Amino acid sequence: MAVRLEGSEIVLSVWTEKPEGLSWVKAHPSISVALKSWGSSTRASSIYPINKSAWPDREAISVWFIGPVFPGECPQDIPAFLSMGIYNLILVASSPAHRKVVAQFLAKRMNFAWEKWNVTAEGQITSAEYAPLLQKDEKHNADAGDIKLTAGLRSVAEEYRTLVAATVSKAATYLPAVATEIVTFDEIFRRTLESEATRPVVKSQWLVNVNAALSRFSSQTFAGISPIAGTECHYWTHSLLGVGMASQALLAIRRQVQRAFLESDIPGRLRALANEKAHGVPLEQLTPSNDLWKHHHIEKPPPAEKREQLPQIVCFSGRDGFRSTTHTLSVPLEVISAANTVGWSMRTVTHELSHMFVDAILAALLPGVSTNAGAQKLFDAIEAPTNLLTQLQRFFGWHLCAIANQGKDLDMSAQSLQNSVQITYPEISELFTHIFDYLYFYQRDHAVYIAAIWGSWDVIPNIADRIDEYILRTVCAVMVLNLQARDPSIVSMTLVSNELRRLRERMQDTNIIDAAIDKLDNHAADFRPRLSRLMKLVAMCNAFLYAPDIATLIFRSFASARNSPPDFKSGTFDQDIRVDNPVRFVYEQSARGTPTNDPDFRTSAWMMAQLAFSTSDAA
Repeated sequence: MAVRLEGSEIVLSVWTEKPEGLSWVKAHPSISVALKSWGSSTRASSIYPINKSAWPDREAISVWFIGPVFPGECPQDIPAFLSMGIYNLILVASSPAHRKVVAQFLAKRMNFAWEKWNVTAEGQITSAEYAPLLQKDEKHNADAGDIKLTAGLRSVAEEYRTLVAATVSKAATYLPAVATEIVTFDEIFRRTLESEATRPVVKSQWLVNVNAALSRFSSQTFAGISPIAGTECHYWTHSLLGVGMASQALLAIRRQVQRAFLESDIPGRLRALANEKAHGVPLEQLTPSNDLWKHHHIEKPPPAEKREQLPQIVCFSGRDGFRSTTHTLSVPLEVISAANTVGWSMRTVTHELSHMFVDAILAALLPGVSTNAGAQKLFDAIEAPTNLLTQLQRFFGWHLCAIANQGKDLDMSAQSLQNSVQITYPEISELFTHIFDYLYFYQRDHAVYIAAIWGSWDVIPNIADRIDEYILRTVCAVMVLNLQARDPSIVSMTLVSNELRRLRERMQDTNIIDAAIDKLDNHAADFRPRLSRLMKLVAMCNAFLYAPDIATLIFRSFASARNSPPDFKSGTFDQDIRVDNPVRFVYEQSARGTPTNDPDFRTSAWMMAQLAFSTSDAA
């Protein structure tokens, strides 16, 4: 039987009185009410009624915090609530009948973690009990020992080792798959840290970034585990129970995309072009409308081989927003409560995860170029291309040099190639990432793509100086399908302008959209020189980054027995209707999101819960 999120959000707060040390719990109708009685020890979290449940008032009750558990398993005929924490299901018993329901529910789920509070009618927590699996504090040998680094990195390395040990120890009980991932991350990351080819300052940057992400992930995910009163999350509106369920939702998306990354093996497909005969004419001499660019040249998968994948550390951040690095992935805190809106849609995560694909693609096209010896080796190979790969690498390197020189006389050498890569890499990486995201995750749907990315950009403050870059990236992405037009630039700019007008009509207020429309309509000529320089690279993306079978792989349903996607009803949890494809679920639900950026916390919580317990989510 299905259950529904119905009823108004409740804020549950807990505090300890001094010097008696007595702990109390109270349910408030809003955070504003809770703040009126906030003290130095107060912590709080939002919870959402299931089946119109009401928190008992002035009754002695027993409260069970249980999780992680799919909300569709929630028992009937008892007050129940959904939280964003690892303990995502809360059951409240005020009668013997209620206690019997809970006992029967837990008897069939011995592997669940839970904590029980006995609470007086006045709200005092008199005692706490714990699930059998929490009765003893097991020690986990989570530290792999010293990392061979210079003395100057000792402090930051010890912080990293401690964070890994703490996170693995907590995850082993509540999220075993996460514990396995962190151990895998540690094994791979240690090898890169101990490499003598990398400078200490780079290693320091890596460690600082990873420590920040791992600290956030651990605090956000494992705040609210037992004993609940002894933990605290620094995301203060969820300081009592944390946001472990939201972390699981983000992990589900990241895991699906990383599996697709391994299976698609685009870098391997590119390297396999070394076995293909070179084109009769140098690629840099071909026009963007040439037939070569119409075909997809990486449709043939290379021989399967076991490859290693570093699992990115995920977290929510109020500072970094949507951001990815080789080691980490962050998402704005606002997403937790506003995933149903256009501005804070989880769909934007696919752009950050697309960087993972693009970084590997660029590494395959520019192997070793960061060192003098590597740049010389690559230049020697492409000076006289003998196969389609070296021909493509020459084409790509030639265009990077042309962009870096901004139309000046081009003198291509190993040194100029290396310098050009350093100058243009950020721009090209973003350009390819936008095109990749558009081709694969948005399935070449320009209307959905433009509304999604500009809706997310429009909520970011102080970005007026980035509008030109955003316009260029958007126009280049949609230009992939307009290369055969008489004037691809004008056609694509007009298309983007029209879609931005439609988006503006749907939004109550805008930040940068009006300015973007004005630039496209009245200053289009300003963009044409740069679009002209980038047009052949756009054509290259269509021909050498895209393959229909990869698109199917990335966006497919992992439940192959289903002929059609599940029919989700917002707010409803049904054990027979589960998310089998996190990316597609986000894509479909975001299409229903409000364009006004008016968050519906309950809908956002429902989306997070559905994603967190995705049936495809296996580490």
